[in-house]
Amino acid sequence: MMEEVVEVKVSTKLRETQSSETITTPPLEEVSSRDGDGVPKTPKSPFASRLMNTPLASPMKKAIENMQGYFGEVRRFTKLDPQDDWLPITQSRNGNAYYAAFHVLSSGIGFQALLLPFAFTTLGWTWGITCLCVAFTWQLYTLWLLVQLHESESGVRHSRYLRLAMAAFVVEVKVSTKLRETQSSETITTPPLEEVSSRDGDGVPKTPKSPFASRLMNTPLASPMKKAIENMQGYFGEVRRFTKLDPQDDWLPITQSRNGNAYYAAFHVLSSGIGFQALLLPFAFTTLGWTWGITCLCVAFTWQLYTLWLLVQLHESESGVRHSRYLRLAMAAFGVKMGKVLALFPIMYLSGGTCVTLIMIGASTMKIFFEMVVGEPCPLSPVEWYLVFTCTAILLAQLPNLNSIAGVSLIGAVTAVGYCGLIFILSVVKGRLAHVTYEPPRGQSDTTMVFRAWNALGIIAFAFRGHNLVLEIQGTMPSDAKQPSRLAMWRGVMFAYLVIALCLFPLSIGGYWVYGNLIPTNRGMLGALHKYHEHDTPKFIIALTSLLVVINSLTSFQIYAMPVFDNLEFKYTSKKNKPCPRWLRIAFRGLFGCLAFFIAVTLPFLPSLAGLIGGVALPITLAYPCLMWLQIKKPQKRSTNWYLNWTLGVIGMILSLLVVIGAIWGIVEQGIEIHFFRPQ
Repeated sequence: MMEEVVEVKVSTKLRETQSSETITTPPLEEVSSRDGDGVPKTPKSPFASRLMNTPLASPMKKAIENMQGYFGEVRRFTKLDPQDDWLPITQSRNGNAYYAAFHVLSSGIGFQALLLPFAFTTLGWTWGITCLCVAFTWQLYTLWLLVQLHESESGVRHSRYLRLAMAAFVVEVKVSTKLRETQSSETITTPPLEEVSSRDGDGVPKTPKSPFASRLMNTPLASPMKKAIENMQGYFGEVRRFTKLDPQDDWLPITQSRNGNAYYAAFHVLSSGIGFQALLLPFAFTTLGWTWGITCLCVAFTWQLYTLWLLVQLHESESGVRHSRYLRLAMAAFGVKMGKVLALFPIMYLSGGTCVTLIMIGASTMKIFFEMVVGEPCPLSPVEWYLVFTCTAILLAQLPNLNSIAGVSLIGAVTAVGYCGLIFILSVVKGRLAHVTYEPPRGQSDTTMVFRAWNALGIIAFAFRGHNLVLEIQGTMPSDAKQPSRLAMWRGVMFAYLVIALCLFPLSIGGYWVYGNLIPTNRGMLGALHKYHEHDTPKFIIALTSLLVVINSLTSFQIYAMPVFDNLEFKYTSKKNKPCPRWLRIAFRGLFGCLAFFIAVTLPFLPSLAGLIGGVALPITLAYPCLMWLQIKKPQKRSTNWYLNWTLGVIGMILSLLVVIGAIWGIVEQGIEIHFFRPQ
């Protein structure tokens, strides 16, 4: 067996001690063992064994496995025919299981199936069905044989039936001359992959290219080699960024898995960005009216989409650090103390408050669904329904990490779009209510109208929630120099917000057109549907709408609770310096569910405070991203970008203060029914 020798050029410090010599190392496979020649294994370093057991080593292990797979493939290059890359069947090897199924279906079924009944005219029922079953089973077995025979043990791929027959019946297939010439060459020593193109900025000129290498890399044989080299160069690019990764990330539920993609991102953004808050938008129109209502809705949608783009761009810093949590980005922009002061309370308040509200809405809707299906009053009290919903949510919350709930988010997105569409269609089909009016309430002072307008702006701001989860969602996606995570993330965001716009705008405008000032202040469109159309609408439709709301509430609970779960486990891992055990993870999630249940029972009037919640969370959505962009990116002073972000940031903070004041004034002026420990 020909021995391969790989030259590894030593760093500058090593050159000082070893001025003239070059270190040669055996191939990767020989690090662990030789090819059966009796040479003992290389002893392992205890430092290396400890290093490879840390979370930091997980991407390194994956890269080494990929490199070992690459060198495994190198040994099979000699079995490939260079002509394969020039022929239509094997010119492209990017197929997958779906493509294979399409091809097999297209070739396996057609006009010949139409002739089968004619065969039955001779064979009859019994023999016809028997022969058909035997033939189907027989050909399926031979098809399995062909699939197994495609790749031989020596590595040769028989990509044509004729080649397989020739190999089976002892007909020698000659390999091209150029390939044999490459096999006859002696040991080639190559520098490290990074030095093929350039040095690391030390002024040393580029390595001269060999004319033999240039001719070899232009042949079809080199195409897989080029791809492997590109992958290894990407690996070395990632190695330089390992020092920027936090070892705790592999222990925490948000960043435990980084196998996300644009589809998963779209599912999460849809599930977190659309929900029960969309049903309250027509109520905001009762104060703002048609013109200002539509204008404010359009401005808020554009504004929050811009700040969402800022967050996606800020996720990865120029130094390679990934800010996979909103709080971490705020601390990096404003400093550790100021970042916690500004962002910690709004983030936890938004996540926890949303989960509590979801328990209230989901449980009350679950009760309505049960009564409509059974047809009689429910024997359970509201508190017991709260408990049923909370237990179901805690059980579903045992999925380990954010990436694992992508399917749950997909269900949540589908149900949210489903009930928004159903409520909109039912309301519009039934037409406008009698005596509906669109005039703002009269007999109120100008001060009251101003505060009511601020409260309405808070409801609109609360409808565009989810910015506190954008960085967390992007943290589940892989990223490298060539394919940064922001590209796939933005594709997912654009698709999600296209769907969100198609739901929110028709629902708010159509709902206000149908109900006008008669829309209920509590539960919005869902309450109007039950109040005005419960008797003239089929029970199946009302029950289906209620079921979709319950499912969406359960699924949205998972993604909004994830930052709380992550923060609890972060406290443990920071103190113990080890991953959180499973029993403690279950305890943390159960504890949060019990706390949310207790708050929901204690403060059952919390959904009436939607404007206040929107005001507190408004800086997270509209102000902080602009200010963080200024602190991190530092655009040129007095440039368009500088003026734009300063203006939006300052207006966002002022607007947040005004919305909170308006919400408090609305509570004092209109009053809400406060009933502690008595949910209805």
